[in-house]
Amino acid sequence: MIENYISNNSDLPEYSHHQYSIKYPHIFDKIDTVEKAYWLGFFCADASLFVRPTNKYEICLEISSKDKAELYKLAKFVGIDEKRIKDRVRLVKLKEGKISLSKMSKLRFLCLPMGEALIKNGKFGSGSEDGKKRVPNIIKKLLRIAFKKDHTLTESQEGKISLTWLLGYFDGDGTVYYDRKGLKFSGEIISSSKALLEDMKDVYKIENIIGFKDKNQGTYRLAIGPDIYKKMMSIYPKSLQRKRPG
Repeated sequence: MIENYISNNSDLPEYSHHQYSIKYPHIFDKIDTVEKAYWLGFFCADASLFVRPTNKYEICLEISSKDKAELYKLAKFVGIDEKRIKDRVRLVKLKEGKISLSKMSKLRFLCLPMGEALIKNGKFGSGSEDGKKRVPNIIKKLLRIAFKKDHTLTESQEGKISLTWLLGYFDGDGTVYYDRKGLKFSGEIISSSKALLEDMKDVYKIENIIGFKDKNQGTYRLAIGPDIYKKMMSIYPKSLQRKRPG
């Protein structure tokens, strides 16, 4: 067990120096571009954020290895060596008691200013208390401005940033819908927090109802609809490829 841990975390000795090797430690200080909003959304859906005893923030994004390309994009975005990306095999217990092996890829680093900025701008995670899982206030503020300017949300910068946060969350915790021809046309967002989905439904003015995804696991789903799906994809073409149309 210990040997496997060391093998999967061979980068531990140099861990404390990460925040000095990141090119853009303050990149999340302001959420003023679609790319920043996208990664904030993705982080809310899938990333972990811990405070270490040294008062440094550990930021970790672990996803399926089939989506490893996203970690290379993230490494370039924050300015960290892509060699920091590590692979491992995770044991997953299935419903029927069987064990499945999942190939995972992870980017993990320490950065105090980035951690502080993410929290300030509303970052939450799957392990956060339900009361903290809400659309970030900065995104809500931009949405209010955008709806006054343009109800499509695709013309104003505020609208584009707001939609791209939702796209990031969708890429982290969403499922694609296919039509009869096998083409992707819409999707749903999945969460253990019904309150979060209610917040999304309210601020993005989504008409679909919230339903159970899995009652046994206590997860819910919200269909975003073809209109929002197409708008999100048109605004930010660098999103997760396997969830894009085509």
